[in-house]
Amino acid sequence: MDERLPLPLQRTIARVMRRGALRVCGIGNALLDIVVQPHADDVLPQSLEWGAARHLDSRTLDGLRQEFPGGRLHAGGGAANTLAALAVFGAGCRLIGAVGQDSAGDTYRADLEHQGVSCALQTVPGTTGRCLVLLPPRQGGAAGAAAETASAGPAIAAAPAAAAKLDPHYVKHQLAQRAAAPAPDVLFIEGFLLPRSAVIETALAAVRTAGAMAAGYLPETGATLIALSLGSAGLAAEYRETLRQKLLPAVDLLFSNEAEFRALFDLPSRLPLMASQQNLPAGRVPPTVVTRGRGGATLLWDGGAIHSEGVTLDESAATATLDSVGAGDVFAGAFIAALFAGLRIEAALRFANRAAASSLLAGGGRIPSEQRERLREELRGVCW
Repeated sequence: MDERLPLPLQRTIARVMRRGALRVCGIGNALLDIVVQPHADDVLPQSLEWGAARHLDSRTLDGLRQEFPGGRLHAGGGAANTLAALAVFGAGCRLIGAVGQDSAGDTYRADLEHQGVSCALQTVPGTTGRCLVLLPPRQGGAAGAAAETASAGPAIAAAPAAAAKLDPHYVKHQLAQRAAAPAPDVLFIEGFLLPRSAVIETALAAVRTAGAMAAGYLPETGATLIALSLGSAGLAAEYRETLRQKLLPAVDLLFSNEAEFRALFDLPSRLPLMASQQNLPAGRVPPTVVTRGRGGATLLWDGGAIHSEGVTLDESAATATLDSVGAGDVFAGAFIAALFAGLRIEAALRFANRAAASSLLAGGGRIPSEQRERLREELRGVCW
């Protein structure tokens, strides 16, 4: 275990290592991902853009499905993807979310349980949330505009629908069911819940008593660490004050990409990331992992900054369709797993980079089956 980590993290990691199994509960939007590889001559609708995500209503998404039929279906959403990665490494995982009264909700639940994640899904009127992911053209032989499109990333259209109807009372009830689900060691919250602050506030109140908040941590009485993923730069900017004044003081581990991190703290693009700490509010920023795609990842905290270079994919990936959706979620899951396996910060960053890079080939925020055993072997004998 890394002694440079904040004491609350060290205490909880030590408790989990003694017990031998990590328990994680995630709360987030339950979105059924629909991953489609368009034909080479398909034209992207004006409402979508390569490398960008758009929120639409269900009817508009239905229209897009007429244009882009078929595709692979799997349980998505930031929290779900992170939990699926954690489950690969032996953690006991549970997702709290909401789905509609339709077959898509059944498909979502079945796929997530197949990934080893138990479901606490509220069923609400309406349709299950969906996310249409259009993969860019394959990169092999691409030139000019086609190459730029391929490097930009997928075009994404999300219709949260039922996912946005998650009831705070349902969340409170699920987190209070200690007999059915023991208190989690980590509560993972995805940033797309920021517009529904009541859900986040209810979850925080449910897992941390007023006494534990005041005293810091009570490691032998079930204190839960809070991990938050920002979700998008737009959300980080829109909810900047809420995050900085209310949520970050209660967060133990923050995940973001570079754009989200800069938006949250209003940092200029010219300021090097490793030199950004002097511009952050003193005492109010938890240890923060900033992912930078091919540029690797950096952990910033009061003790300094540690950077890990990105992973280079082998030559076989040059002609493959790379799906970056969910790669950051996989990184978060792998990093948490590595920390709780006792790896030091540098090793945990490298491990998470490798796991995230492997997910580019599998797509959908999943670690390929052929890579799972190799990655597990790195943690085996330490914790799981």
